[in-house]
Amino acid sequence: SSLAAALRCIGMDDVVCNMVEAGEETGQLEAVASRLSDLLEKRQQMSQDLLSAILYPTIILFFGLLVMSILLTWVVPQIVSVFQHSGGQLPMLTQVVIDISDFLRAYGLSLLLALAGSLFLFSLAMRSDAFRLKRDQLILHTPALANLFKKIEIARFARTLGMLLSGGVSTLAAMLIANQSFMLMPLRDMGQAARESLREGGNLSDILRQHQMPHLAIQLIAVGEQSGQLDQMLLRVANQYEQEIARNLKRILTIVEPALMLIMAIMVGLMAVAILLPIVEMNSLVR
Repeated sequence: SSLAAALRCIGMDDVVCNMVEAGEETGQLEAVASRLSDLLEKRQQMSQDLLSAILYPTIILFFGLLVMSILLTWVVPQIVSVFQHSGGQLPMLTQVVIDISDFLRAYGLSLLLALAGSLFLFSLAMRSDAFRLKRDQLILHTPALANLFKKIEIARFARTLGMLLSGGVSTLAAMLIANQSFMLMPLRDMGQAARESLREGGNLSDILRQHQMPHLAIQLIAVGEQSGQLDQMLLRVANQYEQEIARNLKRILTIVEPALMLIMAIMVGLMAVAILLPIVEMNSLVR
């Protein structure tokens, strides 16, 4: 059997199998394999950048919430019980902390089970195309996320398509393969519409413009179509957006890290103040 069929048997990525199959059919397997290697290296680098941007804030948030939960469920009740037995009215902030502590001690396990169940149901729901479509549409309509995800998707699509075209794969076959690099379903539908438009003699840039893709990508792809250098312009689009994504992720990480530290400091500070306020009042009563 063919190399592409053998790769499918061992569960390789569809994009890899389709690119290898296109190389076998066109007799340019060596060129396609070389470009596939570059593509996978770029994808891995982008995945590492995304993981680096998400991992550290996630760790800070997890341990911050863990410390706050321990303080609220174990430390605070032992300290505050002294004030409750002494009689008198507690400050409002102290009473709020006590109420939160009582709620977590009473329903904390139920909340964890509900959270785990929600995550499990969400993972099951994501196997349905209808739910995935709703999720992807929500992402593309969220102002803070839409632009970033569009650039990530366009970068993946442009690099895949550019490498396929430069490897000698026909435009329609390359579009069919590159369309699988889209992770968001509305953009995959856009890629299918672009392929049909190209079949009828249309332009890729026109379809991208109709779906409000980033302006720079549309302009560079339009220039590539007019000059007959679409593959080079697609690779330029990919390089441009990959660099921009890396810069944006670094900016986000620079903002998120101190913001999380500030939030945790404020929460711990409020808890400390809630414990110290009754002590100050007791000292005043003693005097």
